[in-house]
Formats: sequence, C-alpha cells, structure tokens
Amino acid sequence: MKMEEGIVKNVYPERGTVRVERQANDGVLSAELKVCFPGTLKNQFYSMPSIEEHVLCMWPDKAKSDGYVMGCIYSDETEPPVKDANKHYVRFKDGSYIEHDTELQEMRVHCKGKLIMEAQEFVSNVISGG
Repeated sequence: MKMEEGIVKNVYPERGTVRVERQANDGVLSAELKVCFPGTLKNQFYSMPSIEEHVLCMWPDKAKSDGYVMGCIYSDETEPPVKDANKHYVRFKDGSYIEHDTELQEMRVHCKGKLIMEAQEFVSNVISGG
C-alpha cells in the first residue's frame, strides 16, 4: 500500500471521484480516485474536496491507477480554522458555519443566507439550569 499527498485538480461530483496532482510523483495527474465518506448507505454524508485542496491518497498494493482519497489535510497554506480540541466546526465557502463546543455545551449556527428548517413536528424548549 502506498500513501501520498496530492492536490485536487478535477472534481467529478456525480461519481464521487477526483483527479489529483501527485506531489511525490513529479506532479503526475492521477486517474480518477474514489473519495472516502463517513457513510454512504443508510446514513449518508456528501462533501466533495475543492479544486486545489490538499488530500491524502492511498493506492492498494500493486495497483497502478485504482486508488482512494482518504481525506483532506491542512497544510502550510491552509491552517485549521479552530485550534480547540473541544470544538467541532464546519465552515462553508459562503462564510456560513456550524460550531459545537463540547466543553461549554454550546452550539452556534451562523447562516449567511436564509435558514430553512423542516420537520413533521417542531418542538422548541428552553431548559434553564440544564
């Protein structure tokens, strides 16, 4: 098995694949690589890497083209947006974000546009003294 860092050059959202410039291989462009997701069956997750995103790739033993993008990685050019192990954070390219602080038990949702919530039943309770 070979692990290698690369930079995304092409994104194919309909197939969940990307092509990557292989940094350790003189910038050679990979074949389409499957992007790994936390869930794809009953609980589905979807978020494709962006063009120019730094990723960690894996090629199984003796495979010349079939490989996988294991995930995106922070680099010298892109530092983590949060530096607190108690926080979970998702930021979107329009500036919207969701942040949860497990130590403070606080969640923040910041939406740059319209926030739409849909449910068969909606219950809102404020619990004081938690």
